[in-house]
Amino acid sequence: MRIPFTACILLCLCSAREYYCITHFNFFQYELCKKIRRYSKEYDAFHTYFFNLFWKTFEIPVFLSSKYIQTKEPIKILLLDQTNSGVTQLLEYMGEEETEMYVRSAGLHPSGKIEKWVLDILLKEDDITRYQCSSPIEELCKYDYLIPIGIYLDERAYPFQRIYEKYQDFDKKQISREEAKEMICQIEENLKKL
Repeated sequence: MRIPFTACILLCLCSAREYYCITHFNFFQYELCKKIRRYSKEYDAFHTYFFNLFWKTFEIPVFLSSKYIQTKEPIKILLLDQTNSGVTQLLEYMGEEETEMYVRSAGLHPSGKIEKWVLDILLKEDDITRYQCSSPIEELCKYDYLIPIGIYLDERAYPFQRIYEKYQDFDKKQISREEAKEMICQIEENLKKL
């Protein structure tokens, strides 16, 4: 429920009417305080209800709930291989489905297509429109980690990114859905420890 701005001002003035009358000697404010005092006696019950509603609506969720105060961004990773047509495509899909990470994949030399075995797995799932072609490397600065899959990255070429090197020696050309799920979940678990 939204409270109109003028009602909020009236509530504040009613609650602090004595303060305004004592500390401010402006005649206009004094007259305003007298009017507010007269009207507020008639609406004390309404004022109390309105103030309690205002407190419950705005103060408690915002200031007392840690859910609203502490929000942590997901880990953002970029999976890299040579062509971005096989394993990294499946890992990207499984990362989006099975983890809390922001997962994208790219290729050093993208082939422009996805291998048939990956499409066979993805066609069994809901929406695969984003996985219809391989991608080049773009916007490296938005990722927390680069994860090379079956390739070696020179740290000097990527001085501002953290490289997670565990899968540089990965040599499988084809993996199952379950292997991809296990692999991406293991990556997430390890990155959370770093």
